Amino acid sequence: MHTPKTLIFALLLALATAACAGTDEAVIGPANGGDGQAQADGGVLADGSGGGGGDAEADAEADAEADAVADADADADSDADADAATDTETDTETNTEMDTETDAYTDADTDTEVETDADGSAVDVTPPECVVDADCADKITSEPCHKPVCAVGVCTLGAGPVGEACDDDNACTTGDACEGGLCILGSNVDCDDGQICTDDSCDPKSGCLHTEKPQACDDGNACTEGDACAGPVCKLGAPKDCNDGKACTTDACDPKSGCTHQDNTQPCDDGDACTTGDACAAGTCVSGAAQGCDDGNPCTDDGCDPKSGCSNLPNAATCTDGNACTDGDGCQDGTCKPGAALGCDDGNACTLGACDAGTGCVQAPLDGKPCDDGDACTGAGGQPDACQGGSCKPGPVSNCDDGNPCTIDACDKAKGCTNLADDGKPCDDGSACTGSKEQPDACKDGACQPGTKAACDDGNACTTSQCDPKTGCSNAPNAQPCDDGDACTNGDTCTGGACKGKALGTGKGEACDDGKPCTTDGCDPKTGCTHQSADGAPCDDGNACTTGDACAAGGCKGGAAKGCDDANACTLDTCDAQKGCNNAAAALACDDGSVCTLGDVCQDGACTAGQAKPCGDGNPCTDDSCDAKAGCANLPNAATCTDGNACTGAGGDGCGGGICKGGAAVTCDDGNPCTVDYCDASAGCKAVPVPVPCDDGDACTAGDTCADANCAGKAIACDDGNVCTSNTCDKAKGCQYPAVADKTACGDIGACYGGTCSLGSDLSPAPSCLAIRDAFSKIGAKANSAVYTLDPDGPGGAAAFKAYCEMVADGGGWTLVLKVDGGKSTFLYDAAYWVNKQALAADKPGLDKTEAKLPSYWSVPFSELRVGMEYQGVTNWLTVGAKAASLHAVMAPGSYKAFDKAAGRVAWKSLIAGTSMQNNCNREGFNNRVNDTHAAVRIGILANEQNDCGSPDSRVGFGGRSNVCSIDPNMSVGAAAGCGGDLGTKSLKASFGWVFVR
Repeated sequence: MHTPKTLIFALLLALATAACAGTDEAVIGPANGGDGQAQADGGVLADGSGGGGGDAEADAEADAEADAVADADADADSDADADAATDTETDTETNTEMDTETDAYTDADTDTEVETDADGSAVDVTPPECVVDADCADKITSEPCHKPVCAVGVCTLGAGPVGEACDDDNACTTGDACEGGLCILGSNVDCDDGQICTDDSCDPKSGCLHTEKPQACDDGNACTEGDACAGPVCKLGAPKDCNDGKACTTDACDPKSGCTHQDNTQPCDDGDACTTGDACAAGTCVSGAAQGCDDGNPCTDDGCDPKSGCSNLPNAATCTDGNACTDGDGCQDGTCKPGAALGCDDGNACTLGACDAGTGCVQAPLDGKPCDDGDACTGAGGQPDACQGGSCKPGPVSNCDDGNPCTIDACDKAKGCTNLADDGKPCDDGSACTGSKEQPDACKDGACQPGTKAACDDGNACTTSQCDPKTGCSNAPNAQPCDDGDACTNGDTCTGGACKGKALGTGKGEACDDGKPCTTDGCDPKTGCTHQSADGAPCDDGNACTTGDACAAGGCKGGAAKGCDDANACTLDTCDAQKGCNNAAAALACDDGSVCTLGDVCQDGACTAGQAKPCGDGNPCTDDSCDAKAGCANLPNAATCTDGNACTGAGGDGCGGGICKGGAAVTCDDGNPCTVDYCDASAGCKAVPVPVPCDDGDACTAGDTCADANCAGKAIACDDGNVCTSNTCDKAKGCQYPAVADKTACGDIGACYGGTCSLGSDLSPAPSCLAIRDAFSKIGAKANSAVYTLDPDGPGGAAAFKAYCEMVADGGGWTLVLKVDGGKSTFLYDAAYWVNKQALAADKPGLDKTEAKLPSYWSVPFSELRVGMEYQGVTNWLTVGAKAASLHAVMAPGSYKAFDKAAGRVAWKSLIAGTSMQNNCNREGFNNRVNDTHAAVRIGILANEQNDCGSPDSRVGFGGRSNVCSIDPNMSVGAAAGCGGDLGTKSLKASFGWVFVR
C-alpha cells in the first residue's frame, strides 16, 4: 500500500501537536526551514539540525520570563552556533537534495536570539510559535471537529465550529455534526428498500443490509399467476390465460385490471351465402353487405339463394355491346348483340370522321392538308396555310418591310402589305458631318433630309479640328509654340496635343541654387525659384569635440559633446577642439577580470592583479577552489561522516552531494493497508491507523474503507434492470444475473428467452417484423400476428413506434406501412403523403380500417411487397418482388421504378373480381406514369390498347389518376379501364387497401 505524502505529513504533525500539549511522547522535529528546537515544560527537547544544541537544561528564571528559553553551557552554545551556521549554509545550497531527508535535518540558527541571564551568562531565547490563531493555519493540520488554535504561544488543536459535518464511523446514522470537539450521532439511516422479498436491517460498520426471504408475493401485474420471490425482488409468474373462446372479442390482459375481452370488428361468418364482409360488432357476428351476385352482364337477371348463393339467368333487355360504333344493341341468349352502325362525318375539311369501338366517333386530324384561314397576311414565301390538329393553321406572316426607314410598314388582312411616309421620324442621311443634337437628320416625304453641320472645334490650341463625311470630327495634335502657365518651365511647345515646357534645374550650380548648405532650393509654378531654411539637416560647425551638428535658422549649430571614452579603466579621457580626443594613462583602482583576486591597481595603463580571494566554506563534505570567471567553488566529495539519525541503517554514513547522508533506511512496513508506517529519528518505527480506501477481498461489497486498522465495505446492489434475469452476488465473482425461465412474460407483449425479452416488445423494440419472425424461429417458437414495437435505426435514432406484423400469411414477417380508405382522396396520385415523412393516424397501427400512414413507411427496408384490396366485402392479396431502403425512398424521387420481380397481369386482376384491363403494355412498378393525362398509379400496373406504353388507359393499384376514356380520374385504391378494356369500360373502387413490406 502506497500512502500519499500529504497524509503522512498530516499524521506526523498531529503527533508533534500531541507532544507539544504536554504528553510523554517524543516530539518529532519540524521540516527543513522551520524552528530548530521545541520545548515543553517537563518534556523532551528534540533538535532536528543534526549538529549542536543537543543538551538543554530547565532554567527557572528563563521559564518565568518565557517558556521557550533554554540554558546551556558556553561550550555547548559555541558548538551549537558553529553547527547551526554550517547547517544553515548547507540547507541553502543543497535544499533540493535535503528534501528527501527533511525529518533528519533542521535549521536551528534561523530564529534564535542571544540574551544575557541574571548571572551574566548567555542564554538562547526562542520567539513564541504563534500569537493569534491565524498564525497556526499552515503549521498544524485540522482534524474532524477541531481547528488549529494558538495556546500560550504554541499551535495546537481546539474545538471546531458547532454543527460542522463529520462522520461518527457509524454507517447507520446520517447527518452527523460536531459539538464541543466531538462528533455527535445524527438521525438513523432509512434502510427500507421497498422490496417485499427482503428483511431490512443496519450494521454500524457495513450499513444497510437486505436479507433475501423466499416466499409467495405479488408482482403488481394482474396478468401473471404464481408470483414468487427470486432473490431480493418479486418475479413474474406464469402468464394468465385470458381466452374466452369468442371470435368477436379480442382477448388481452391489463397489468393493472387483469383479463380484458374487448369487442372487435374482425371478419366473421354469419352462415348466409348471400352476405359478404360479415364483421363483428358489439361482440357478435353481424351480417355484411349483400353478396355481389352481379356478373357484370346486362343480359342476365341476377339473384341469390341463402343456401346455394348467386344465380344469373338470360333476359331480353336493351344493352351495350361494348362497341361505341353501334346503336340500338339488345340482349339475346345472355349476350349483347350489336345494333346499326354509327355515322361520324363532322363536315370539317381538316378532319376525317371515323369510329372507335371503345370511344365511338373520333375525328382524325388531316395534318398537312392545304387550307385557307381567310387572312391575306398569312401563307407567304411559298408556305400556304395548312391543317394541323383538326383545324386550319396559318402559314408564315408576310414580310411588308420595304427597307426604307422613312415609311411605316403594315399588313391589312383584306388588302395585304402597305408602306406609308413617316414624316419627322429621326433618320441617318449617311454623312457623319450632319445632324446635331439640336437638329438631327429627319424623314420628309418618304426620304431622309440632312440636319445642321457638326461642330468639330475642341478649343485646344495644340490640335487642328476638321470633319470627314465618313469618319466625322477629328482633332489632330500640332507642334505650335504655346504657354503652359508654369513659372518653373521655359521653351513651352505643343507636344502630343498638350503644351509642355522644360523644368528649371535646382541642383548644385543650376538655376535656383543659392549655394547655402542650410537652405532647401525649389520652385513655385506661380512665383518661380524659392529658398527655404533646412532646419535639422546635418552640417559641420568646425569643432572636433562636437558630433551630430545640424542646421538651425539658416545656420550650422554644434551638436552633443563627442564621446572620448576608450573603455580602459586605466586612462583619463579628454577632448581638444582642434585635435579631438586624448587618453592618458593613470594610477587608478581597477578590475583584472578575475573574481579570485582583490584590490587590483592600474600600472602603465594596464590593470594588475591584487591578493587572492579566500574560498573555504568549512564543510568537510566539499573540496574548495576558485575559478577566475566563476569564482569560488565548493565541490562535493565522498568523505565519511555521521548524520545522527536513528532511522538510517548500519554500514556507515557518507558524504554525498556536499552533505552528510545516512546509510540504508529502516523498513517500517507492517503489511496492513489500514496503517501509515513511518520511522521516528528517536523512537524508531511507528504505525498509525488511517481511514483510507482499501480492498476487503469480498466482490459483493463496495466502497471498502479502513476503520480502526480494519478494512470493511458496504453490500452492493446487483439489480441489472433486466426483468428476464435474477440478481444474485458471489463473494468471489461479484454480481451474477442468471436467466429466468423461458416464456416468462415481459414488457407489453413479450416473453423471456435466454435472459432477454423477446423482440417486438416495448422493452426490446425490433428493426422489423421479419426480424421478429426470424428471432422466434431461432428459438423454436412462432410469433403471433399482432401490433409490435419497432425501432429500425436502433437506440439513439428516431423514436420507436407501433406497427401491425402479419406472422402467418405468405411465410409471415410482414410489416404494415399503409392503410388506404378507398372512399377518401388522401392517397390520390398527387397527394403529398406519398413523398413526405409525415405520419397519419400513427396511433392506429392495427390491422383495421382506419386510414393511416405509419413511420414504417420511411424507416423499414424491404425486398418484397404485399398488397391487399377489399371490394364488396371480399379481400384478396398479392405479393411482388420489390427491393428498396424504404417505401418513402422509392416514392420521394417521383421517378418510375420497375418491380424487381413482377407479379403479372392475371395476378393484379385477381385483387378485384371482374377487373377490366387493356391487353398491352402491362408495366408494373412504383410512380408508374407516362404523362399527366393518361392512367397512372403510385403502386401497381398500367395497360394500353396499343402495342406500347405511350398512352395507357387502364390501371390496377394504389394512388390512381387518369383523365381519359371516361374512367374514374381519381381513385386511391382499385381498378379502372377504358378504351378497349378486355371486360369493357369499368371503374372498380376498392373500399379499403393495405400495404405490407418484408
